[in-house]
Amino acid sequence: MRPTARWIRAALLASAACGSPFACAAKGAPETERPEPEPSTSVPDAAAVDAGGSETLPDVDAGACSASGICAVRAPIDEFIHLTSIWGSSATDVWAVGAHGTILHYDDGGWQKADQTSPDGGLVYTLRSVWLERPDDVWIVDGTTQLEGGGILRHGAGWNGPSVTTWSFFTPSDPLGFKPRIVRGKGGTVWIAHADHRLLETFDGWSAGGPGASETFSPPRMSGVTALAVSRADEVWAAGGCFDETFVSRFGCVFRGSLSTADPPAWQFDEHDSRTDKALRGAWGDESGVWFVGEAGTVRRMRRSAVPTKKLEIVTSPVVADLEAVFGFGPDDVWAVGEASTVLHWNGTVWSKLATPFDDASNRPALHAVWGSSPGDVWIVGDGTILRFREVNGR
Repeated sequence: MRPTARWIRAALLASAACGSPFACAAKGAPETERPEPEPSTSVPDAAAVDAGGSETLPDVDAGACSASGICAVRAPIDEFIHLTSIWGSSATDVWAVGAHGTILHYDDGGWQKADQTSPDGGLVYTLRSVWLERPDDVWIVDGTTQLEGGGILRHGAGWNGPSVTTWSFFTPSDPLGFKPRIVRGKGGTVWIAHADHRLLETFDGWSAGGPGASETFSPPRMSGVTALAVSRADEVWAAGGCFDETFVSRFGCVFRGSLSTADPPAWQFDEHDSRTDKALRGAWGDESGVWFVGEAGTVRRMRRSAVPTKKLEIVTSPVVADLEAVFGFGPDDVWAVGEASTVLHWNGTVWSKLATPFDDASNRPALHAVWGSSPGDVWIVGDGTILRFREVNGR
C-alpha cells in the first residue's frame, strides 16, 4: 500500500474531515447535486495583484503540524507576502516566487531570500510563476501592470546565494500583448501562457543572448489562459476563457495542443468539452492524463484513453472552495490546493480533504501553488505561508 493512503485515512479520522456542511453533502453525490455559487463574470487578472499579500493572514507558528503530516515551515517572509508559485529540480533545489519581487530558494540549509533585482533598475512587480527542470535553467514570469503588455521573462543559471545569484531579463521588441502569466516546459521547449493576445508561446531554451527561437499560438476562439500543463513533449493543455458564436466570453474552456508527425512537425489545437463554465485555475498532467481544478471546488480529468472523446470527466470534489493549483506523481497520487487553506489529495479512487495546521486558526490563508520532488516530499505556498508534507521512515 502506498504510504499516502495510510496517512490520508488517519487524517480523515483525526480531523473530522468534512469541515463544512458542503463537504459532507458532497461525498458520494454527483457534482450536479452539489450547491455551487454562480460563476464569476471575469477571470481575475494576475497583473492586478502587485500590492502584496492577502487580508487573510496566517497566525500559525512555524513547526506546527496537522494530523495528516502537513507542517508550517519557517521562511524569510512576513505574513503580507503573497507567494504565487513553487517549483524545483530536486528535493534540495526548490524555488518559490511572489509579491514585491520575492524570490525564495530552498536547499538542505533551509529557505533563503534573494536580493531584489529588476531590469535596468525598473519597478519590482509580483512574480507570477516559476519553472525549472535543471538547477542551471530557472525561468520566472516577471509580471507588470501595463495594460498593453510589457511583461518580463527572468532567467537564472542557478542559486549562488542571496546576493550572488544573477538574472537575465527578456521583453520582446514589440511588447503588445506580452502578458506572461504561467511558465512550464518539457525537455528543450519552454511554454509561456499569456493573459490574452499571444495566448501561448514557446521558446527553445535560453542562451547568452536570451531565449531561443519562439513561436506563438492562438487556439481558435480562445481569449485568455488561466491554467497550463505540459504533459508530454508532444502535448500541451491550456484552460481559460473563450468566445462563443456571438463573441460573448465564457470560461472553463479547455484546449489540447498536439505535435503532428508531419515533416516538419506542427502544433495543432483542438477544443475539449470541460463540462463546466467555472474558471479553471490550475492544471497538471503526465503520460496518464491531465487534471484541471478551479472555482467552487471544480475538478476535471482527462484520462489518456479518453482523449479521442474530447470530453473531460467530472470528478466529485469534497469542497466548494476555489481551487488554485494541482500537481501529481501519477494517476493515484495527486494534490490540489486553494482558498481557506484547502488541501486535497487523490488516491486513485477519491479526493479527500486533508487536515492542515490552519484548521483551528482564526485566519486560514489562501494556498496558491503545490509541487513536490517525490510522493513523500510535497511543498505548498500561499499568502504569507509555506507548508510541507514529508514522509519520515516510510510513514
